[in-house]
Amino acid sequence: MPFALSGVCLVAGVALASVDLTVLGALNLLGQVVYLISALRLVRAPRSTYLALSTAPLYIAWKLGLYGRALLGSRATSWVRTARVVAPDAARQA
Repeated sequence: MPFALSGVCLVAGVALASVDLTVLGALNLLGQVVYLISALRLVRAPRSTYLALSTAPLYIAWKLGLYGRALLGSRATSWVRTARVVAPDAARQA
């Protein structure tokens, strides 16, 4: 979540043409990345960990798109009850 909030701050700063907000968001994001990378270096994380983290921006973009479609309601759908066939044994037990 902190990464997302830093990203929102950065995007909002650019969108609002606010230099202070943009710098704040960029420095906050940079600080979090440095913190994460330094922790991984301390524990001597394998290369596969870094490669897995490199796919995080794609995952975040996909997830934001998913949330956007859910919030905006890309299409109207209605729920239709499916007809059921009651088995003869089930009817006797009820």
